[in-house]
Amino acid sequence: MDTNSSIICKNCGNHFNGNYCNVCGEKVYGLKDKSIWHLFEEAFHFLSHFEGKLLHTVRTMFSQPGRFSADYCDGIRKKYFRPSSLFLLIVVLYLLFPFARGLNLNIGDHVHSWYGDKARQAALQYMARHRIDEAELVARYNASSEKVSKILLFLLIPVMAGFAALFTVRRKRAFFDHLIFSIETNGFFVLWGFLIVPLLLRLISLLVKIPERTDIYTLPVIITACLVYVFLAARRFYGFSQLKAGLFSVLFMTILPLFAHYIYSCILFFVTINVLH
Repeated sequence: MDTNSSIICKNCGNHFNGNYCNVCGEKVYGLKDKSIWHLFEEAFHFLSHFEGKLLHTVRTMFSQPGRFSADYCDGIRKKYFRPSSLFLLIVVLYLLFPFARGLNLNIGDHVHSWYGDKARQAALQYMARHRIDEAELVARYNASSEKVSKILLFLLIPVMAGFAALFTVRRKRAFFDHLIFSIETNGFFVLWGFLIVPLLLRLISLLVKIPERTDIYTLPVIITACLVYVFLAARRFYGFSQLKAGLFSVLFMTILPLFAHYIYSCILFFVTINVLH
C-alpha cells in the first residue's frame, strides 16, 4: 500500500484508503460530518435502526418461538436485537413499570421460609446495628428489594441454560446456544407474566371491577402460555419430537418456580439485607 497517498486512522494508526478503516472500522470524518444537520441524521438513523431491530426481534419471538434463538446461534444476527441487550431492556422496562410483584417477596415471606431462622437473625442484627425498629426495617427492605429482585432476574438465564444443557447433553451443543435459548424463553416469561398480563389487567380494571386476588386467575394464564411457548420454542430450536418437547416444557416450568422459591428468594433476601443503608 502507498503510505504517502493513504489515510492514517486516528483511532488505531493504520494506513488505508477509502472512507472506513479496514482494521478498526473507524470512519473518516469531514466538514459535512461536523454539521448540526448530521447530528440529527445520526440520531434518526440510531432510533430507526434500534426500533426496527427491536420490533423485528419481539415480533419473531411471539410469532415463531425459538426462531430468534435458532437464527442467532446459526449466525443470522444482523436483523436481530442482541439477546443480552434484549433481556436487559425487558428488565429495565419492568423496573420502570412495576405492574406486578413478580418474584419479589416481602420480608415476612422470607422469615417464614426454609431459611427463616437465618433471615430472622440477619434482620435482628441489622436493626441492632442501625438502631431502628421493625417498621423501619420493613420499609427499607421493601423499597430496596423491589429493585434488587428485578436485577436478580438475570440469574434465571444461566440456571435454565444449565437445565437445557443437561437435558440435551447428547446433542453436544455449545453452552452459548443454551444461554441464547434461555434468554429468549425467560425473556418471554418476564415480558408476558410481569408486564403484558398485569398491564392488560389494569386496562380491564378501568372498564369493569375485578377481584383483588387477581393472581388466582392470572397465574394459570401465565403458566399455560409459558408452557406452550417453551414447547414450541424447544421443538424449533432443538428439533425435539412432540413428546420430548412436552416433557422439556413441563420440566422447564417446574424447575423455574422451584428455583425461584427455594434459591432465588434466599439470594434475594441476603443480597437485599446487605445492600441496605
